Amino acid sequence: KMLDTLQHSQGNLQESQRQLFTLMANLPGMVYRQRNDQNCTIEFASEGCAELTGYHPQDLVNGNISYRELIHRDDRERVCREVHQAMEAGQPFQLQYRITPARGEIKRVWEQGRGVASADGKVEILEGFISDVTEQKLAADRLRLQSLALESAANAIVVTDHDGVIEWVNPAFTKLTGYTFAEAYGQRTSMLKSDRHDEAFYEELWRTILSGEVWHGELINRRKDGTVYTERTTIAPVTNDH
Repeated sequence: KMLDTLQHSQGNLQESQRQLFTLMANLPGMVYRQRNDQNCTIEFASEGCAELTGYHPQDLVNGNISYRELIHRDDRERVCREVHQAMEAGQPFQLQYRITPARGEIKRVWEQGRGVASADGKVEILEGFISDVTEQKLAADRLRLQSLALESAANAIVVTDHDGVIEWVNPAFTKLTGYTFAEAYGQRTSMLKSDRHDEAFYEELWRTILSGEVWHGELINRRKDGTVYTERTTIAPVTNDH
């Protein structure tokens, strides 16, 4: 009976280990365990290592490839410093940096980990997770550049929802109309209306853009101070996947 119980326990342990390894293998990144030594010796790397670095996990575990050497040389010192500071403070760490995988292309990665202390309180092991965030970083950079371009544009730019409620304006809009972003946000573009156009004019404008076409024309609008101005306007509809 004792033997049956032992075999049952071993079976449960093996099944738990199998499930854990399957879970780690399906994660879009690399789970690792490394020694807290000068060489950052890898003791375990999940199957995601191959996609992330281009090297088989055993290449890192056997020491054929040093993960530390994969870290971009301009980031290597900072990464080591931030991890060391977290270890000294007894805190987990989160950081972004660049690596150079086997194929030579540079990837941006995000790493989260923490130290595992021994009985005497000394951190001997680091465990964590590393994922590829290259696409997210590129997308964020594109959005930032686009935002800077719109902010810096000489022409007034207004973004509204499909009902004409203002969601964003650039500084050139404030210079032209006198309305700040805070004053314009959430208001309808009708706040700029003068009495120089009849309703048929606006109905045709909205009919054009709601049909998915771009409207070009002149608008006579009114500034915050009440003065009237004429502007050459382009209104372009932006559609989603539907």
